[in-house]
Amino acid sequence: MLKGIIAALWDRKTRPEEVDPRTVFFLNGGLFEIQDRINEFKAAGKSVFVDIDFISGLSGDEDSVLFVMHQN
Repeated sequence: MLKGIIAALWDRKTRPEEVDPRTVFFLNGGLFEIQDRINEFKAAGKSVFVDIDFISGLSGDEDSVLFVMHQN
């Protein structure tokens, strides 16, 4: 059995039920959609990571990290 697999998601249309691994990594998205995607995957029991460098409208600075963390 493979352990430690993380799904790297490029397709914005991927739904949580289409992903087997419990952990997902968003590698794209937009500022106005990312929080909905995070909430959708978390509600399905997934652990979510976001590469903010690939989220349009965000950058890799501290304020962007705080923005994503405090949108819940």
